[in-house]
Amino acid sequence: MSGRSPFDIRTFAQLGAPTSPPFSCCHNSYLVNLSYVKHLRRTEILLLDETSLPVNRAYWEITKISFAKFIGNKL
Repeated sequence: MSGRSPFDIRTFAQLGAPTSPPFSCCHNSYLVNLSYVKHLRRTEILLLDETSLPVNRAYWEITKISFAKFIGNKL
C-alpha cells in the first residue's frame, strides 16, 4: 500500500456515495475501495492489510459484480 489509509471517516452523503469502480458498497455502513481488496468472500471482504469487512446479503451480488468488473478492467 502507498502509506495512505484505506479508511475515510465520512458519511455516504458527505462522500456523494460513489458506487462505481473502484468503489463498491458492501454493507449499509461500509464503502470499500476495490483497489485494496485481497479476497472477496460471500460474507466478508479481506483487505490488503488483513482488515475484514462484512458483506451484507443485500449487497452481495452488486459487490461481486463490481469486483469482477474491476479485476477485468485491470487485466
